Amino acid sequence: MIKVLYQIYGFILNILNHINFTFYNFFNLKDSFPRKNFLKLNNIKSNKIVIFGSSKSILNLTKKEKEILKHLPKVFMNKNLIYWKKINLWPEFYFLLDTPIKSKSVKNIFFETLKILKSNNKTLPILLLEKFYRSYTPVNIEKYYFNYNKSINLKWANKNKETLFGSHGSITSLLNVISLFQKFKYVILIGVDFNQAGYFFSDKEKNYYQFVEYEKDKLEKKRKLHSNLIKVNDVDVLTFWPLINKKLKKKRIKLYCASKQSELVKKKLVKYKSIKEFNSL
Repeated sequence: MIKVLYQIYGFILNILNHINFTFYNFFNLKDSFPRKNFLKLNNIKSNKIVIFGSSKSILNLTKKEKEILKHLPKVFMNKNLIYWKKINLWPEFYFLLDTPIKSKSVKNIFFETLKILKSNNKTLPILLLEKFYRSYTPVNIEKYYFNYNKSINLKWANKNKETLFGSHGSITSLLNVISLFQKFKYVILIGVDFNQAGYFFSDKEKNYYQFVEYEKDKLEKKRKLHSNLIKVNDVDVLTFWPLINKKLKKKRIKLYCASKQSELVKKKLVKYKSIKEFNSL
């Protein structure tokens, strides 16, 4: 009975969220994206891909490293694209899996990201989104939708319509998405440290708390950790990482991390590799 009531509550909440998004979309983004170049997956020839997290270590990237990264396919997650000018790198992919059911700030993140895509002359990235956003994305842009609207799923998706793997962080689901493309054989993580609070953009930024949840930010600063490394029911982002490694190995995908200080490297879950070495693979 409790399960049924919970499902009914979730259904009603989902409808209310869609109504909220529909009105916001109508009043704030009435126009489409006219005459903009947009990237297509088939146009990407590289078998390498770079995943950008949001740790402060991103600010340590050198000019030479940024020059290398400009020529590699890059994925920006969540609120990263809003602050792309902080690192002067533009992504080929944008990934957002959180929905209003799980995140209070995601509506602001999603629509602010669309405004940024609309307001500049750069080639539009490929969108990788939870299917919730299907009705709110521009027509003239390449996008892929995935199923995930939950907190944890330990079954790896082998087809696009299957629910994505995920545990305590969107990064875990993004790696599943990359495996579904069957295109990229080498993946490197940048700014995915987990063992520090804060982001490559500062809390002094304008409208910071529109895109960052205050309570979560407060907890991270208190614990001096990213929320993904703070255990809930004795589970954190590292708990099932060996399973991720197993699935990637089965798909013949090699995963690296560009930060020696990352918790993934320290716990020997992911091998360190410099950006220069990664580019030479």
